Amino acid sequence: MDDAAGVELTWRRRLFSVRFCDMRPRLLLALAVATSAAPPAFQPVQPDLLSIGGAFTNAWADYDGDGDLDLFVGFGGATPNRLYRNDNGVLVDVAQAAGVDDKRATLSVAWGDYDGDGDLDLFVALRDRANAMYKNTNGHFVDVAPQIGLDDRRKTVGAVWFDYDEDGDLDLYVGNMDGDANALMRNDSGGHAVHRHRVRTGA
Repeated sequence: MDDAAGVELTWRRRLFSVRFCDMRPRLLLALAVATSAAPPAFQPVQPDLLSIGGAFTNAWADYDGDGDLDLFVGFGGATPNRLYRNDNGVLVDVAQAAGVDDKRATLSVAWGDYDGDGDLDLFVALRDRANAMYKNTNGHFVDVAPQIGLDDRRKTVGAVWFDYDEDGDLDLYVGNMDGDANALMRNDSGGHAVHRHRVRTGA
């Protein structure tokens, strides 16, 4: 490419692509837009199952390891939480059978393999009650929060898993409200012990 190089923008399959090319002796900026392309259209999927109101939070994850994404939905307390297993594109509510059909206000959820056994576990922030940590064993969940120190009774409204200390396992950061300090939970020994580090925000 020499000093007469230019830029060409093209439209392919509804995506812009940028390409540097020789446009000597002048710079030519070409933008081709497919004006005849129809805008994307969306159709409701299983509205009889998914149209119920009152949901506060949701999170996708392949909890059963079958290659497609499943959906957990947390509600405000009037409706039990739901876990929709994805069976080749058809969603089936299996929350009761899986053991995660809490009828408690759920403000946030976060999937993560906290114990390193290869399947995804589920942290549930209940805000007005002790938080839950559902260990996943072959698609069935058991709350182990009291055993590992995650049954926090502060008003949790957000959570995220990440390996902050780079020791190979997932740690948990939770955001709380109404003056409760946020917290960083360090995961030791593959989820068998959790130490709390209080984190305050603001000046």
